[in-house]
Amino acid sequence: MAASNKLWILCTREVQNSIKDSVHKLLKDQIEMLGLNPWFRITNASGSEFLFKGLRFDPLGIKSTEGVDICWVEALQETYDAMFDGQANGQMITTGADGGRVLMDKPLPSREIILEIAEQNRQSRIDSAMQSVSVLQLKLQAGRKITAAETSRLNAVLDYIDEVNAVDTSSAADINWPEKP
Repeated sequence: MAASNKLWILCTREVQNSIKDSVHKLLKDQIEMLGLNPWFRITNASGSEFLFKGLRFDPLGIKSTEGVDICWVEALQETYDAMFDGQANGQMITTGADGGRVLMDKPLPSREIILEIAEQNRQSRIDSAMQSVSVLQLKLQAGRKITAAETSRLNAVLDYIDEVNAVDTSSAADINWPEKP
């Protein structure tokens, strides 16, 4: 937009001690990367097409910017903190109706997804049980004898697999899986 129209763009952030603290470098890099240098004069002076202001210590300082075409607001530290706290508590960051960042509860998975997860859990338990007795299976396939303790272990794992297969996953939210031997 700024390449084809003369715009006055205000870039704000919580604390603006210097141009180095601002999005100035990001904008400069993007202008150069996109090959838009002929349309911009990149300076560090206020009053150019991009104006950089801090909000925390002088929130009224932007009053003199009436007439800006675009205002770019970097989020305040409190906003970042709230977003990270929300994520830590199971929420997700999404875009609100105004285009800003908002927290919302994660949507609950559908019944089909819950049932699929339960079936994956069942298969994982069976695979793990099978892996635990793979050496015993190999011995038997090779025609070797296994000890009484190994026979007991193999039977316990096979019983466990039968119990896992018998679990009704239609109530996926409250499944009581059998204990692994």
